Amino acid sequence: MDDDATWTASSRRTTDDDDAAAMRRSSSHGDGLDDALMRRYRPSEGFSETEETAGGMNEEWSTHARVRARVGTRWHPVDAIGTAALTMVWAVGPAMLAMRGLRVVTSGRTKDARRFKRRAALAAYVLSEVAWYASRRAVKRRYDADDNMTADPTRVDFDRFLQLRHDAVRDFKSFLYGWTKSWTNTWAGVSPSFYDKPESTTTSPSNSRVSTPGLEVPRASTPCHRDHAKDFLRFGFHDALSAEEIGEQKERELDLFIEEIEARWNVKFDDGVEKESFDFMFHTKEKLGALHQPLIFTAWVNGIAGVAGLALRSLGFRAYRGDSGCWYWANCDVVMEDWKQNPSRTLTKKTRYGRGRETREVLCGDIADETSSSDDAKPIIFVHGLGVGLAPYLPSIVHLLKSKPGRKIACVTLPHISMRASKTVPELDQMVSTVMEITKKHALRSPALYGHSFGSFVVARACQMYFVSSVVLVDPVAVCLFLPQTVGILYQLSKSWTEFKSRASEGGLKVLADAQFWREGRWLIYFFLRDYFLLREIGVTTALRRKFWWARYNMWAEDLPPDSLIVLESNDLLIDAEAIARHVLRQSHARIIYQEGFSHGEAYFPWGYGLRADIAEFFDGLPNVSHSAV
Repeated sequence: MDDDATWTASSRRTTDDDDAAAMRRSSSHGDGLDDALMRRYRPSEGFSETEETAGGMNEEWSTHARVRARVGTRWHPVDAIGTAALTMVWAVGPAMLAMRGLRVVTSGRTKDARRFKRRAALAAYVLSEVAWYASRRAVKRRYDADDNMTADPTRVDFDRFLQLRHDAVRDFKSFLYGWTKSWTNTWAGVSPSFYDKPESTTTSPSNSRVSTPGLEVPRASTPCHRDHAKDFLRFGFHDALSAEEIGEQKERELDLFIEEIEARWNVKFDDGVEKESFDFMFHTKEKLGALHQPLIFTAWVNGIAGVAGLALRSLGFRAYRGDSGCWYWANCDVVMEDWKQNPSRTLTKKTRYGRGRETREVLCGDIADETSSSDDAKPIIFVHGLGVGLAPYLPSIVHLLKSKPGRKIACVTLPHISMRASKTVPELDQMVSTVMEITKKHALRSPALYGHSFGSFVVARACQMYFVSSVVLVDPVAVCLFLPQTVGILYQLSKSWTEFKSRASEGGLKVLADAQFWREGRWLIYFFLRDYFLLREIGVTTALRRKFWWARYNMWAEDLPPDSLIVLESNDLLIDAEAIARHVLRQSHARIIYQEGFSHGEAYFPWGYGLRADIAEFFDGLPNVSHSAV
């Protein structure tokens, strides 16, 4: 890997102009603003920043010393053959076993006996599907009514959001419009970033990476009603839809914060303009919209998990159940008999922006083997993303084991996002509790946390709760979660269908002969299958719509430990890779690998071998040093 670039934080100071502006803002709200509110909302000392600190890095991030740009694919014959064989086994194996079992059950000596058994098997299957539908419908009703989110944002949360002006969000009005359901999201290979380009006034050309079909990006001078901004901020920071839900004091805080936004982004929200209808993507406040998956499909997915479990056992892993109910696989033994709970070891860590000090418990297990040295391989705790569980990640796990034989690896399994019809959907804190339990029970000395896609939420929450030594995030949907792409996938099918119907209604041979029309049609089919079998599955949609929102679980770059690696793929439809790169480079010491031409998850395909090799190289270079002595 490239050496770390020297990173000197820009000096941040509160100027006299900032203080004067704060006084004007407080006086403009009259005597009704109590002292407690002002103490709560007063900007943190040393947090203000001049425009110059944004620098040229926002535009030239790709040439930064901490960025490794990768172009093209790299294959390894053994890896490709192994991946293909494993895919055939876990994809076809469960179906073949089921067919074999069905033949055994329906076999008989006579034709009438076989016919009777087939009819009985069919009737049993139909009754099973009916019972399965009833049980899953009850689960859906339970989670549909779940609304247990609470929020109490602090000034630090508001300050962090204001800093986005210099990296991820550079046109606030366009950013606000991006959160509406009327915004046409993306097609294949397109990653729109129009909300960070204040010069944009019209739709980009169709072959541009920032193409957004059917969308006119508002000019910076376009009037925007203040209530639109307040509605969005009320949901984003408080998970609320009305002023009555958060109370008068917090509503006044939002008024102050909107003035901060107007000053920072140089925009103006006007109460006098006509209020348009803005239908925001308030996903946590809407119905689940879950769809029923048949029992036979669920059985197939659980069969895949079984095949993956057999493969992990052959690699030396064993399954464990954590105290919080989450399961995990580990290739190292539990050392409970030798493990002694030491006094709570903490580390006082000063943030880059001088916002005071915070104390967090170190994510570090007690060392059971006194002979272990810092030359040992760095332990890894891996958390997978949406899909079919750990099966697609087995080649990557094998790669990590080969790069450092004897490396300790633990893999957290999340059945509720693996289409396995889990009865419960755990909170993120429960998953993080499992990570800490793994660290302690298996005596993992300052492990590195490795998350892909949804797994980055678990890593993000762990970084909020503990001091973590190292982090690797691939396709990190938790970073810059405030951008609309990730939440937008929940609405992508309806948006794409609306756009497709609009194009089809043009009629005539011109539309039918348009290759773009047929490409969009194929992607519409893909979106439908993805929604039906994955995003609308009860466990997955509950995790996405009821268990988190960006204000609570966003991974702010400044929370990343210095030894961190962020892997981005240029054609990822779920994130804005360029905005994340700017945000991470500006507010952390993390390194970035930027893969051109890859979509979400392609790092784990056979042609992503080179990218996985770079990740293994990063892990190999991490020292296995405990923070207990810090």
